[in-house]
Amino acid sequence: VFNDRGSCYRLLGKYELAINDYITAIALNSDLAFIYNNLASLYRKKGDFTKALNYYSLAIKKDANYLLAYNNRGSLYIDLNYLDSALYDIDQAISLHDEYAPAYNNKALIYHQKKRYTEALYFFDKAILLNSNYAKAYFNRGITRQMLRDEEGACNDWITAKELGISVANKYLDNDCY
Repeated sequence: VFNDRGSCYRLLGKYELAINDYITAIALNSDLAFIYNNLASLYRKKGDFTKALNYYSLAIKKDANYLLAYNNRGSLYIDLNYLDSALYDIDQAISLHDEYAPAYNNKALIYHQKKRYTEALYFFDKAILLNSNYAKAYFNRGITRQMLRDEEGACNDWITAKELGISVANKYLDNDCY
């Protein structure tokens, strides 16, 4: 119950109340990996990346097969530009569930940041193949396609991303496609 209420507080932007509830939930049952993952995601949202990494790692320590914690920690490593650590975590997530589209999107982001655009494109394609409504993958693939000078493909991806709810795609469409 404390975990669920903490998640509600997080959605409402009441972060300190959320933290208190998550900490209470952990005190009541310290074996539930998803609570550590939720707490990590909250700290990430607050910009406290050290605590976020710590709690993602605790979630993985509690459950070595926790796909979401690997994917989330990998995503944070991408944001921090720790690409080798990110790739390790994302590959762990994929090994746990090889049809989890967000992990392939994150793997593509790693290759994009490494300027290995052809490989990035392959993994964005894989994410979209697994989930044809995955707006972030279309948006990100559009950026990679633009780097490969495929302007038409980039614009088509941004149109799809916009249709699927990614409003920032408008900026790319306005600047590069119309």
